[in-house]
Amino acid sequence: MSKRFYSHRTYILYIVAAAVATVVLSACSAPEYRRELVEADSLTSVNPNDATAMLDSISSAMAAAPEHERMYYELLRIKAADKAYATHTSDSAILKLVEYYENGGDSRLLPEAYYYAGSVYRDLKDAPRAIEFFQKAEETLKDSKNYRLLSNISAQEGFIFGQQYLYEEALQAHLKAYKYDSILKDTVNMVYSLRDIADIHRYNKSLDSCLIYFKKAMSFATKINNHEIINDINSSITNLYIKKQDYDTALKLLKANLYNNENKSKSHDYNMAVNIYMQTNQYDSAYKYSMKLLDIGTMHAKQTASESLAKIYLNKGDYINVEKYMQLTKTHIDSIFKITAAESVARMSSLYNYKLREKENLELKAENASQLNIILFSYIIICTISGILAIYIIRNVKKRKEQTEKFKRMKTELFKQSEAYINENKAKIAELEKQLFSTANENKSLTEKIEQQKADLILANENAKRKQARNEAARARLANTEIYKTIIQRAKADKVLHVDEWKALDETINAEIENFRSTIYEYHDISMQEYRICMLIRLDIPVKDIGTLLSLSTSGISKARKRLQEKLFGNDGTAKDFDAFIKSL
Repeated sequence: MSKRFYSHRTYILYIVAAAVATVVLSACSAPEYRRELVEADSLTSVNPNDATAMLDSISSAMAAAPEHERMYYELLRIKAADKAYATHTSDSAILKLVEYYENGGDSRLLPEAYYYAGSVYRDLKDAPRAIEFFQKAEETLKDSKNYRLLSNISAQEGFIFGQQYLYEEALQAHLKAYKYDSILKDTVNMVYSLRDIADIHRYNKSLDSCLIYFKKAMSFATKINNHEIINDINSSITNLYIKKQDYDTALKLLKANLYNNENKSKSHDYNMAVNIYMQTNQYDSAYKYSMKLLDIGTMHAKQTASESLAKIYLNKGDYINVEKYMQLTKTHIDSIFKITAAESVARMSSLYNYKLREKENLELKAENASQLNIILFSYIIICTISGILAIYIIRNVKKRKEQTEKFKRMKTELFKQSEAYINENKAKIAELEKQLFSTANENKSLTEKIEQQKADLILANENAKRKQARNEAARARLANTEIYKTIIQRAKADKVLHVDEWKALDETINAEIENFRSTIYEYHDISMQEYRICMLIRLDIPVKDIGTLLSLSTSGISKARKRLQEKLFGNDGTAKDFDAFIKSL
């Protein structure tokens, strides 16, 4: 288990820690402890390695020490190891200490014994017993003002509950940790608690709540000017905007991390960059960061890179490289799922259940099922991914062909509504009239054929004029609506539209223009923001004002129009072609 989560729980040591520890451990009738032990205790949070060295220096003297000092010494060794992020591998020492402090030892140290028992079982991946001891520590501290230990306990409970997908319990635990951190005015821990709360909301798909807590965490992190924390939270917020498909905002946030030489999470940030650039069809930038990921990325990041490179080369029609990177993707997937399957079995063996699970039963089930599960799971996933990639290639080629055909049909339809089309037909009609004059009374069959061609052209022109008139009438009616007037006023005042105004605009346009919305969605499933851009284009609102109404830059709107063109018609045409199509509806 990674200790990154709980490293911040011991990050700050108050200046008076040593003095407080000395007073507490020598109060009233409680047993006294030699000075070296008390000093080592005060060092554990700020410098666990120095604490361990101090404990090593008095190890020989501990053999003849009183029992209460020997037990305190053993507890401090476990505490120092935990603070130094050493992974606990055995529960024998801590269980001996728990039994001692439960049965007559220094009762002030019982909560810590329970807490470190929970930490030991956390490292042993025994979630039920870890939670049991953390809750015992919390119950022992009832009505206590030891907010530091209470904060650590709550944070640990939140982490373990989250690992078991018990998100409501995890959320309540992290909220308690934040409460204790606030009482202590520990800004660093407050930042991490807020981040942990945000993460739980993210796992539970509550993206709006997640963003609120991330922004609050960023506010505190900025105040204390901790660049490592700021970069970490900035990456989390960027990832959230990617999930919300707001790629412009995500890229703006991400660039701060991409060009930060002190940033340690390059793999994660490059991974997000590839995601954004692939989604926005910026394949040159996607290629650049994909190649970086193949060098420094984690296994998951390398999978993303190879998949993206396969898609990039597919768009170029370079099938040799497509096959190369598909094979590389399969290699990464194979490695990932071997690891994931093993981790899944380990997690299954420690799933927390209030009443029904016992440790012995879980271990037996895990032992019998683990190897078979890994083999079957890996085989099924590899076969599935291979099939998906093959289907993707076939569908992608078919989709591109369909988009090209759609674009051709759209261009033809737009031309048939234009003045150029009408004038072209008029010229053909004039030519047919000349032919009629020259063939009059000579060839009845030819004359009838020419007459029919002339009638078809006249009808085509009438249809084109009707469509022009219909569009012009719709434009005039829309320009006379209250919502149009509101839009003009908002743009002039440099303000965005409200949700109810967007709804009114949608209803008005679809009332005036039959099937406006459904026609667009027949071509492609677009986002709400993209649909709003379409509505404003239909009203002939200038690009600058569209940006104002949507709180986006002019360049952002231009990029969005280009993306819409590519979504609906592939790589054919331009943003202007897209505008003409929308205005023709």
